[in-house]
Amino acid sequence: VLLCLMIISTNLNATEDDFLAVTKDKTAQVSQKLFDKQEYDCLRSILWHEARNQPSRGIKAVLSVVMNRKQHPDYPGTYCKIEKQPWQFSYVKQGKSRINPKPTEEKKLEEISELAYDAVVGEFKPTLPKDVLHYARKEIENSWTKQKKVYTIIQDHKFYQTKGRI
Repeated sequence: VLLCLMIISTNLNATEDDFLAVTKDKTAQVSQKLFDKQEYDCLRSILWHEARNQPSRGIKAVLSVVMNRKQHPDYPGTYCKIEKQPWQFSYVKQGKSRINPKPTEEKKLEEISELAYDAVVGEFKPTLPKDVLHYARKEIENSWTKQKKVYTIIQDHKFYQTKGRI
């Protein structure tokens, strides 16, 4: 009986170890599936070109606007399609999508990269309400900014709430 218990115990331990190994492997596979490198690169590019001169709060606000758009029915459902949408980002229109940091900007790129990663894997929580779908430099005033309500101002950007359906 003791020998049988030892054999059963050994088999249980082997099964548990096998289970843990399979679980870790499956978790790694799921993590890889959730991480989309192309989406990460597009989001990182948006944040770099649109918010690298902002404090952390401003970068997170820009990220929140982009995430809010991704979830909104009137906007594309991917970061890459949002980035390429006509008339949305001047750096795209000017053909400046490459990230080329100066040595003094390396820490900012690291912060942006971490935030982009967190957003792509679903770990970033937007800091602005869902109806904040736009931002612009403070000095810009045109027909579309006049149709929106300023939600907040961070450094040199105004963030706008959208009236109507959200």
